[in-house]
Amino acid sequence: MSHLSRRRPSVAVAALIAAGIAAAPAQAASHSTLTYACLYPYLQDAQPLTLTIDTTIPSSVPVGVPTGAWKVDVDAETGGDTSAAFGLIGASTVSGAMRAVTSVYSPGIAASGHIAVAVPITFAQQPVSSTDASHLHGTGQFPGITIPQPSASPSFTFDSFTFALKAQDSAGLDIPDIDNPDGVPATDTDPLTFDVSCTLAPATQNTTIAGPVVPTPTPAPTPTPTPVPTPTPIPDPTEATLTARYTCDFPDNGNGVVAITYHSGFPGYVTQGVPTGTTPFTVDVDGVDGVLTDFVDLHRGLFVGTPTAQAALTVSAPGISSTGSLPIKPSGSLVGYPTALGSPAHLHVVGSLPSLTFPQTGQGSWDVGGYKLLFKYPDSESDTGLATLTVNCAPVTSPAQSLRLQDIVIPMGGPTPIPTPVPTPTPTPTPTPTPTWVPTPTPTPTPTPTPTPTPTGDPFFRYVVTGSATLKTLVKGSVPLTGSIQAAASLSSGQLAGDLALAPTSAKLTALGFLPVTASVSLVPTDRFTGTVAAGQLTASQKVRIKLPSISSFGIQLAGGANCQATQISTLPLKGAFSFSSGGTLSGTFSISNLSGCGALNGIVSPLTAGSGNAIALTLKP
Repeated sequence: MSHLSRRRPSVAVAALIAAGIAAAPAQAASHSTLTYACLYPYLQDAQPLTLTIDTTIPSSVPVGVPTGAWKVDVDAETGGDTSAAFGLIGASTVSGAMRAVTSVYSPGIAASGHIAVAVPITFAQQPVSSTDASHLHGTGQFPGITIPQPSASPSFTFDSFTFALKAQDSAGLDIPDIDNPDGVPATDTDPLTFDVSCTLAPATQNTTIAGPVVPTPTPAPTPTPTPVPTPTPIPDPTEATLTARYTCDFPDNGNGVVAITYHSGFPGYVTQGVPTGTTPFTVDVDGVDGVLTDFVDLHRGLFVGTPTAQAALTVSAPGISSTGSLPIKPSGSLVGYPTALGSPAHLHVVGSLPSLTFPQTGQGSWDVGGYKLLFKYPDSESDTGLATLTVNCAPVTSPAQSLRLQDIVIPMGGPTPIPTPVPTPTPTPTPTPTPTWVPTPTPTPTPTPTPTPTPTGDPFFRYVVTGSATLKTLVKGSVPLTGSIQAAASLSSGQLAGDLALAPTSAKLTALGFLPVTASVSLVPTDRFTGTVAAGQLTASQKVRIKLPSISSFGIQLAGGANCQATQISTLPLKGAFSFSSGGTLSGTFSISNLSGCGALNGIVSPLTAGSGNAIALTLKP
């Protein structure tokens, strides 16, 4: 995620000076404190947050003249279990952005009497506490406005906001996000940002941060039509990132799976009717199963020129076409082409998105589709002496994956041009004293209350499990283990409880030091996986029933069957370095009791497998 660029605060009134007013209007400081309930990815219970908003706006604004921008400072004080969550994921510092939505209320400024204005606010990297409340300080700009009529006394409210925060550990390394729980909307697709949604708590608070301010009439020698412009929002330059899996048809190598990561520099906020200009668009292609590397190695030295690629994207927005969507196929050039034989193939494609104009306000989006890699090679039968080898890639459909690259907001239009009046000769009028204009106060509107989020329980984690069990009985060898675990955590106590599932496996073992044995093994959990995280260590326990469906040697079945199992439950004590965000590796030793139900040779096989001191190691990765 690219941080929003900071802009130097400006309260310049060049437009007023150009109109003949020599001094800037007086400034009025505004200080407001609001309380919110926020949903974090690691905390499904809503947590309290106190937000302090400071801004300085003119105490009076001219009619029909843009005011310029105002600096906004915010201080977010975390509360509840937020500090405990920072500690559990190992966060030492955070940085990121706030997407705030404010409103300007003023008669005539729009048909509804108010407009929504996006105010991007950035948070530089700053420390957070795992035990006490943390203060996150951010800065941004409230865009300038134009008051259309003398009777309009504008006021400003701070309605809602979302966070996109990036956490780093004490070594300065980024801490990846986990899947957002229900109720926490993702504001982007960057796996390194934590999306936080906040609503007023209580919802009855007065969200007015300034106003009403006094409009100042601007005298004009001749009547001119009064424009009704709408403020232009500050573009959101946050980079959108999406990684999706694709199946590609590699000529001469067959089908293979790749991970394609899209990086879009397209703004998240765009102005209605104003061209966006071209924006950067880069793509990274990485092999998943080795077929991409095999393809590159097989054709190494055969390709000529610079390889290219073409993406299939769809931009959707009101009025952008008769169907509301428009296909875009940006091309790019491949750089970072691997040179060493056998090195993992990583392809980096550099291109751009075309300039677009959005004719209507509303919500839009970018979605990704297919992808093509194009390579040129010599061909004597071609008119140009070159032929194209094409690798076609289609998104994987099972399991389902999101193909939404970016959401777009088109909240308002650009300024309406002021028509030039045609001069008409008129008699010189008798000067009339200018009446003194008295502004009519406009009551501050009450925003519609937003419901407080309903707590939804403890945070939920999913891990992929790999590892092995090493037997040290009369049958020796290593048994590979794979599976998964789904568990809930209590942040106040550090306790973890969930369900472990291990897939049936098989192993080639040695009995009595010389006899090769092939065994099918199942470790079937009989209770829940439980543990406690303290000081970066997870101490856990899992009870399993060990089953041996098949034991054979030289292809001859020695024992086994559906009922072949240990007579007693085995306890797996597990311990190791661990964090909720990145997992860890756990190890321990366990015992296997005598076998039963294994057939005619049960009495011979059981003493070979029963015993203690067997080692187990499991690696948990999110």
